[in-house]
Amino acid sequence: MDLQSTLILFIIGCILIASSILISSITSKIGISILLVFLAIGILAGSDGIGRISFHSYEIANIISNLSLAVILLDGGMRTKISSIKIALIPALSLATIGVLITAGLTGIMASYLFKIHLIYGFLIASILASTDAAAIFTSGKGLNERVISTLEIESGSNDPMAVFLTTSIIKMIQIKQLNFTINILLIHFIYLIKQFILGIILGLIGAWILKKIINKIILVSGLYPLLVLSIGILIFSLTNLLDGSGILAIYLYGFLIGNYNIRNQNNILQIFDGIAWFSQITMFLILGLLVSPSSLLHIALPSLILSFWMILLVRPLSVFIVLSPFDNFNIREKFFISWMGLRGAVPIILALFPIIAQIEHAMLFFNIAFFIVLISLILQGSFLNFFAVKTKVLLPSIVLPIHRTNLDINIKEQWEQFTYKLDAKTWCVGTAIRDLYIPKKTFINALFRKGKLIRPIGNTILQKNDIICIMGCENNLTDLGKLFSQTVSLSLSQKFFGDFILDAEAKLYDIAKIYSLKLNKNIDVQQSIGKLLISLMQNNTIVVGDHIKWNNILWTIAEKENNKITRIGIRSIKKY
Repeated sequence: MDLQSTLILFIIGCILIASSILISSITSKIGISILLVFLAIGILAGSDGIGRISFHSYEIANIISNLSLAVILLDGGMRTKISSIKIALIPALSLATIGVLITAGLTGIMASYLFKIHLIYGFLIASILASTDAAAIFTSGKGLNERVISTLEIESGSNDPMAVFLTTSIIKMIQIKQLNFTINILLIHFIYLIKQFILGIILGLIGAWILKKIINKIILVSGLYPLLVLSIGILIFSLTNLLDGSGILAIYLYGFLIGNYNIRNQNNILQIFDGIAWFSQITMFLILGLLVSPSSLLHIALPSLILSFWMILLVRPLSVFIVLSPFDNFNIREKFFISWMGLRGAVPIILALFPIIAQIEHAMLFFNIAFFIVLISLILQGSFLNFFAVKTKVLLPSIVLPIHRTNLDINIKEQWEQFTYKLDAKTWCVGTAIRDLYIPKKTFINALFRKGKLIRPIGNTILQKNDIICIMGCENNLTDLGKLFSQTVSLSLSQKFFGDFILDAEAKLYDIAKIYSLKLNKNIDVQQSIGKLLISLMQNNTIVVGDHIKWNNILWTIAEKENNKITRIGIRSIKKY
């Protein structure tokens, strides 16, 4: 390829990426999945679209997509908190293993029937489609209650290895003409699965340990820390795959561990990775969109549509309800939403490249089926996510976030940052003196900008519309700061979600009973706090914000938690609920 061709390639690539970003800013406002936009632009730019770009290098697409997926999983792992593991590890891993097997089994039988192919090929299609997509989940799952989002993120980050294992195992069976499952075959593949998982876990742990030892002992330019994290992550991913382990599991575990370690420049690393992960998602979906010819989807549209509805409306809900049935802390609304959140994205399309590269019979059919079903999933499930989140009451009221965050890199154990907020006419604290604000502990107002000029903030400074205020604090202050700079409308919506009134969880039951005329059992300790009583009534070790219980004709809702301790409780008469 000469220089002119290379420059033309760069121009086309930049136009596609810029177009994806600009169009997504519009479509996201009307509820269309951002990932669907990236995929659609790739299709439009392809050989059957207006761009007429002929791209059919499946090997290059596989390399780029796997590298992009590794970056996305690394970013997702770093943002998965240790509290999520405590809340949802076992349910999520159950969905990632047993749930994937149920999905593969039921989908495989239906695929074999619809496309009139041998059952082993039906199971290959099902294995390709079996996992939920990490990129889609990490992008779409903002604002959900902690139990739901923790389950979905851990499931999507850990079920990819299972889908990869099933896909590669069935391809190997087809290559050696072993079209039936026997005990020996199942045993061999089970041992292979254990080997992949063990290698993935060990190398993920080693990678995180190495990074922690290095990063806290050296001083670098701030922009180099994210590159160090990325390079070691890709090294671990590649090495694990080279040793025939699960590179996907290794890099997700590596990301999770370093995201929960106290490492130098951590918040800055996360901010840089936000952009890197978005670039990876855009690139991956554009490349995969370029591969498909829409005309080749027409003849498989009807059976693929039936298979899509089979998976969305029956298989996914059935697997979720079966797998989560032993876990009493999931209510029916949460199970229903988790069922709907079984988004398919880039991973099935990437796995559909495996049969093509291996030159398996019907390989292009499998690719087209996977692509069609991903499209339907992003259109149908992706477009109605917010609707179902609201209806199932798993979407929590949002808090105001800073317009800018700057990592100060002063103390590794306490990650100090500067948060910048902009006040508008609806911000409730406009017109209030700084001394009258409830400033969270360990936070300090250090600068105030008004009409572009720096003002020294003092106690009697009155906050005005369009003021920009800079506050020094830590990440755990964001919730309180979000309330401090929230809008009056948001505040009322938040209260409406949690109840008619918000109580301090430390309030004595005796005092609450007198005010609300509660009928108390003689065995109840009236001197205990209302929060302690509700924990005992809920009988749940993993209570999250949004959980509620009906007691004494009142709906009690957990409104706030701090360090796994309930701090505020919303109440509402059941008659109004």
